[in-house]
Amino acid sequence: MAALTAMKGKAHVVLGNSTGKSDATAKDTEKNAGVLKKAGVDIVRRKIAPSRYAHNKFAVFCDGAQKPKVVWTGSTNWTRTGLCTQNNNGLEITDDKVAAAYHDHWTAIYADGSKSPKALAVAGDHEWPFTIGESKVSVWFTPTTKSGDLKEATKMIEDTEHGAVCLMLNPGNKGLLGPILEKAQDKKLYVRGVLNNFPAQGKDSPKDQLQLLAGDGQQQVFKGKQIADVIRPAGIDKTADWWEHEIKNTGKFMIAVHSKVIVLDPAGKNPVVMTGSHNFSDRASTKNDDNLVIIRGDSQLALTYAARIVSIYGQYRWQAWRNTPEGQKDKGLKRSDAWLSNRIGKGWAEIETRFWLGTT
Repeated sequence: MAALTAMKGKAHVVLGNSTGKSDATAKDTEKNAGVLKKAGVDIVRRKIAPSRYAHNKFAVFCDGAQKPKVVWTGSTNWTRTGLCTQNNNGLEITDDKVAAAYHDHWTAIYADGSKSPKALAVAGDHEWPFTIGESKVSVWFTPTTKSGDLKEATKMIEDTEHGAVCLMLNPGNKGLLGPILEKAQDKKLYVRGVLNNFPAQGKDSPKDQLQLLAGDGQQQVFKGKQIADVIRPAGIDKTADWWEHEIKNTGKFMIAVHSKVIVLDPAGKNPVVMTGSHNFSDRASTKNDDNLVIIRGDSQLALTYAARIVSIYGQYRWQAWRNTPEGQKDKGLKRSDAWLSNRIGKGWAEIETRFWLGTT
């Protein structure tokens, strides 16, 4: 807020109305809008919730001649909770053409204000392809009418050779989680992820099951071991007598993982990173204001994201296990490595080596 108000008329902001509810968050949003306006910031309100969400989180930086030069996007809300209490990610792209595409889209929603005309969704059916160095970049803006964003992403997931890792908030039951869980059935692939909330599920339960739209377009039920490698955030309960008690996901919509990232084959011949404000859901594709960036061919970026994702997965995997009957008996570090093969399973070294190094 301080940085934006200091820019005064040089800052141009499109601000949504959160979920559209009359709650504390909505009051804060209205208060901040007033502060920005009073400071001379050019601000337009986009009040389209609750039927649709103004869900974008991106900024375009222009030079002195007002030419777009840099764009910043990702999952991070510009709030204390977004920065300090949730797992989030941000991506800075320094490229005139990509920045110009984001600026064009911003101009369109700035002009639309609190309207969401069909023309905006029709424009969303257009993929913006770019080349940056040796990387291919696709940018999608939503809403769309044909879900080309999800179709392209699904095809890439289906073509995965070594594995996939992901962080998701709530991808719904017609998004990209279904295709990822399909790939998880191939035991030669390394598939790991953290999902903040299972679609349409209540409290955590070993009987959790997901009915999702699979890659072939058919409804498929995933349950038990089929979803074992995609876990929900869990806190340390009172059962961990030698560990500090933590807040846990109680089944309500408590956000611990807000990131929206999918990484495919980071060390393979076709590494892919997908990120942005997009929740990888049908709603994100067809109703909300969102953006999705798909970067192909940048192994360093893919490995960086993958390492971060797996570190978060490892944290929550251990915490979830610690709350099981077996985990409650655990008293800390072991004196041999026997637990490793028993916990992970046979062939894990070959699978992980292929994922992280691209070869066995």
